[in-house]
Amino acid sequence: MGEIRRSRFHPSPVEHFEGGGSVAHPLAPGETAMRDIFVSYTSADRVWAEWVAWELEAAGYTAFIQAWDFRPGSNFVLEMQRAASQCQRTIVMLSENYLKSVFTQPEWAAAFAVDPQGLARKLIPVRVDRCHPEGLLKAIVYIDLVGLDSVQARKILLEGLRDRAKPSAPPVFPGGPTKPVSAQPSAGVPAPKAFPGAPSRVIGLWQEKLAYFLEQEPLVADPAQKYALQKQIEECRTRIREFGGG
Repeated sequence: MGEIRRSRFHPSPVEHFEGGGSVAHPLAPGETAMRDIFVSYTSADRVWAEWVAWELEAAGYTAFIQAWDFRPGSNFVLEMQRAASQCQRTIVMLSENYLKSVFTQPEWAAAFAVDPQGLARKLIPVRVDRCHPEGLLKAIVYIDLVGLDSVQARKILLEGLRDRAKPSAPPVFPGGPTKPVSAQPSAGVPAPKAFPGAPSRVIGLWQEKLAYFLEQEPLVADPAQKYALQKQIEECRTRIREFGGG
């Protein structure tokens, strides 16, 4: 028996079967099939694209990806047109390969054209290797998975798709009484050392991200995008401190 899964943004159902099979149900006259997210990628980043698509569908989104949805007998160009026009958002696997590819440019450009200010967040880049987008892509805040393990990457990916970054638990109260003198480290007691398991490579990655976000901050005019960028800057600084980077 298949599981009926509906788009978060549209009622058109897609039925998923055990073993990985799926089929889109017939549409009523005049109805347009729509999925939540079109995953745009180059063949070099297919592994990343499939991992992202799998995590999206596991979280309840519906994804449209060439590796799974462009089947023998279908028309490649028309399938691309359907993906670009009928999916609510486009996620791109941002990498040097993607930026150099001629064929991926129309895919992200189609999403950018209908939402140039990013108000609907139609285009969401997901950086999967060290690269620095230029031109119009440079101003778009991306989800960064570089240097993360699978647990961290899944968390960052799904949080990046949420409309707000409000935490699920209340923040720690920043005020309160001053710590008693006895709680302060004495001159004779050495301060705790930084966690030794954090490699300098990870610190370097977060420092690289921070430098890039700081460079982008003055270029972003939209208040919502600027707020999101400032949250990423704050996260970078927190991670650097956690890994003992000062």
